[in-house]
Amino acid sequence: MYKGFGDFTTTGGSTEGLYEPDGSLQTAKAKALARTYAWAYQGTPTSMYFSTEDSSFTTTFELNSTVVAPTEIFAHLDYWYSQGYKISVETTNGLVPAVSFDKDASLNSIAINFTDAKELQDLNGQKIQVLLTPALTATEGSVSDKGYAMTWTITDSSSGQCPFEVTLPAGLGETIALNVYSKTGIIQHSFRAAEKE
Repeated sequence: MYKGFGDFTTTGGSTEGLYEPDGSLQTAKAKALARTYAWAYQGTPTSMYFSTEDSSFTTTFELNSTVVAPTEIFAHLDYWYSQGYKISVETTNGLVPAVSFDKDASLNSIAINFTDAKELQDLNGQKIQVLLTPALTATEGSVSDKGYAMTWTITDSSSGQCPFEVTLPAGLGETIALNVYSKTGIIQHSFRAAEKE
């Protein structure tokens, strides 16, 4: 229900609606209902997932180039992406197609448009992955190990990628392995670096 009416068939009281008795919105309920999702596809959807823990959203669909309407995603900016967001589109084999994004903040909508007609035809029938995440703010830190200190910086970029820099300590004399893990503990990237002699 939109508002609680003290329905005698429930025991919910004022918690059965979206508003408190004083008329204020029950924000936690509204946020739960405002999850990110794709509501239109330029093809056939094959998967969709939204994490309420980190606001990341991913969906995969089989592209149909005869569909002229874009893929559209509902993304509530105030609840889930108040600091902005990053969106990336690629095929399941890693090709990054030419796309543009039409954003309508009043509808919390993002439309994905393929901008290269020939490429669109070439991609017909392929699976397309979309990843939407909150924007990062610059993050930095340092770590010490074996008497060496290493500083790191992660910065957000407009490319949809998340570049980072690692400054290796002088006089290292050995190779350092750097692993980037997902929140679930899976290694996403692994790097090895050594001081040049």
